[in-house]
Amino acid sequence: MTDITNIFDDFIDGSTSTGGEFERKLLPAGKYNINIREEGHQMLDNEWGKTVMLSIEEVDSKNWINTFFKYEKSDSDGGGTNAKGIRDLGTMMRSVSVDPRKAVIESDGKKIIDPHAIPDLVKGKSCTAEIEVQQRKGKDENVVVAFFAPEKKADAKSAEPKKESKADDTSFLDD
Repeated sequence: MTDITNIFDDFIDGSTSTGGEFERKLLPAGKYNINIREEGHQMLDNEWGKTVMLSIEEVDSKNWINTFFKYEKSDSDGGGTNAKGIRDLGTMMRSVSVDPRKAVIESDGKKIIDPHAIPDLVKGKSCTAEIEVQQRKGKDENVVVAFFAPEKKADAKSAEPKKESKADDTSFLDD
């Protein structure tokens, strides 16, 4: 995933959300089944650039993690589209069976990502996420580093070779 641009120090190490539903504790590194929460998403526009923040929860523990997709660079970084963030958004959307082209709009004759559409397209969806423990601001934090579609059981009838992955495909956007 793209670099995390804003860490919320609240709710670390066992404190709960204001509604008391979700508890945030540090998870060991590994792959987890996750749901993209119905609420808690934000569009951030700050000195680090423009970012989509999605709130996810680990299925078994209900532990939640904010994950960030920086889709536009800051002015100090030269501005413009952040290709890695767009690829990461596309990968996440495909992993929850949402076509990334559904979040594309046309502006000034160019196809661009509509970040405001993404939370509504993916909320409530599930997939697998690889979570690491990284140190941020002197504290250990869970960080989502990859999203994967849920693994399907192999069907004896469909023993076809796997096709090349389109995880890094950004062809749905104009340069």
